[in-house]
Amino acid sequence: MIGLVAGAVKGANATLPDTAPTIEAALRQSIADRDLQADLRQRVVNRAPAGSASRRLDLGVGDTVDPAPTPDYARFAAGGVDTVLEIGIAEVRFTGEGSSDPDFVLSITARARVIRLPDNRVLSSDPQMTFDSARAKQAAWTAMDARLLKSEIDRGLEALATQIREKVF
Repeated sequence: MIGLVAGAVKGANATLPDTAPTIEAALRQSIADRDLQADLRQRVVNRAPAGSASRRLDLGVGDTVDPAPTPDYARFAAGGVDTVLEIGIAEVRFTGEGSSDPDFVLSITARARVIRLPDNRVLSSDPQMTFDSARAKQAAWTAMDARLLKSEIDRGLEALATQIREKVF
């Protein structure tokens, strides 16, 4: 049985020119009422190979995206969990350079690792999976209640879930 764990979003920021306060506010507002970790975790669960649903358990715990420490998951082994997939969104941010009206790129960085129970041995690890959106002007990112931003966050989570699935399952 595989247990799924997600960590906390560590960063949500914009690398700025002068327009950054507006785009940074749109980013913060767009993720403030969402649990991106749970969303990514659910997308990974939904994309696991058919027929393995009875072997997956969403542990829904974890607060780290730091790849160094391995939490002790032994308590889940008694419940039949033999492998844990840790998923963590490390950063959600905008980058943009140049002119007074630069193009911005939304980037979402995630980590994933597979840990065997009960010995907590790391079987595989990918410390940096990244989704980068297409470039767009600030006005496009913030227009219509940040519709493009929200859509690209969803697209990014989908892309990261696919990357995790391809590497793990």
